[in-house]
Amino acid sequence: MTPAEILEKLKVRFPQIEEQRFPEAAARPAEVVIVLPASELRGVLRFLKDDPDFRMDYLSMLTATDWKDRFEMLYHVISTAQGHQIMLKVSISDRAHPVVPSVIEIYSAADWQEREVFDLFGIVFEGHPNMRRLLLAEDWAGGYPMRKDYVHQVDRYD
Repeated sequence: MTPAEILEKLKVRFPQIEEQRFPEAAARPAEVVIVLPASELRGVLRFLKDDPDFRMDYLSMLTATDWKDRFEMLYHVISTAQGHQIMLKVSISDRAHPVVPSVIEIYSAADWQEREVFDLFGIVFEGHPNMRRLLLAEDWAGGYPMRKDYVHQVDRYD
């Protein structure tokens, strides 16, 4: 399937998704970037994984970006059988209590990646079975170091 065919099929099933285009898209013609609401994330990923036309069986990565006014979750999925690549973006506007659905029941590889994002950005993954720190100490009280509003506090390592 071409990127246009991928997008067309997704829009029929999920009309609320939007394509995000980039000027440099000619350099990456195989990748489709879609923006969707957090409420649709699990449904879209389940469809992408189970539908025989997509078979997106590999969660390459998930991460977050802090844009000062919002967080943006990024999910990169690949079909190892067909070579399709799709980047999904979910915006989180509540900086005080950022929450997004966990996708661990769809992709087990999301386990530690969600925990890493939680640890560094403070984004909570609703439904994650083990939402605890991964990189920082359990008693870490210094905030979330990947946030733009993070202020480093002098500690014994300085």
